[in-house]
Amino acid sequence: FIFSGSTPRIISNAAVDPSEANRANRERVGAYLERFTSFFTPEFVLEKLFNVLTQDRPDCMQELYDGMRASPAYVGLMEAADGPNDLPDDYRYWLYDEETWQFDLHRAILFFGFAGLLRADLRKPQPRVEVRVATLEASSESELARLDALEEKLRSLLGPEREAM
Repeated sequence: FIFSGSTPRIISNAAVDPSEANRANRERVGAYLERFTSFFTPEFVLEKLFNVLTQDRPDCMQELYDGMRASPAYVGLMEAADGPNDLPDDYRYWLYDEETWQFDLHRAILFFGFAGLLRADLRKPQPRVEVRVATLEASSESELARLDALEEKLRSLLGPEREAM
């Protein structure tokens, strides 16, 4: 395994160790985590969910779409994507481009969000793991600099006689 240790706690602490010496290990595990989490993204899940539900329960999908079209809050969002009064009667034609048959992820997020199947935070794009790691590293580096400055200030306040204690 990438991180050595005899207990899960030791391994997990090694995995989040922000030290420069541990950077290579974090980057190695980052590739695995990125791949693992990709299976839980809207881009991966929603079209598959849509296709399964369309095959198994097309009547429920249509009923959900009709309810969405009747909801004042959602019809405004739907029309913003298409222009006023251009909403098709069949949900499949709204979620797929009729010319290219490309799945429209933005519309799927609206659709499954209306159904209550998505958390609100999933409606916003999430940063990639590399960006989150870089943000955490920058944050920990600034915290270390702040602590170093605080330590220096304490030394100057205590004077040289207190340092020896």
